[in-house]
Amino acid sequence: MPKPSPSLRSVLIGALAFVFAACAAAAEGARKSFQLPIGDAAVTLKLFSEQSGEQIVFPVDAVRGVQTNAVNGDLFAREALDRAVAGTELRVVQD
Repeated sequence: MPKPSPSLRSVLIGALAFVFAACAAAAEGARKSFQLPIGDAAVTLKLFSEQSGEQIVFPVDAVRGVQTNAVNGDLFAREALDRAVAGTELRVVQD
């Protein structure tokens, strides 16, 4: 599948969002240790999912090439995800 053009990617990222699929109880759950490096969102979001134990849904082709922030420390899953995408065109939406 070809990679979307930069202008199409901007439209996709503006129109599509992450779905952070966790119930309210899980969102208030225990803090977890995160060690997410700066990197391509297609990779770091998978690492986030592994480290948090939470399922997230996102269009891989649309987020590929977007650089997320490093996140380190004991945080709630939503807090870690928000920090990872802060300052990017990506947005977190909880389902």
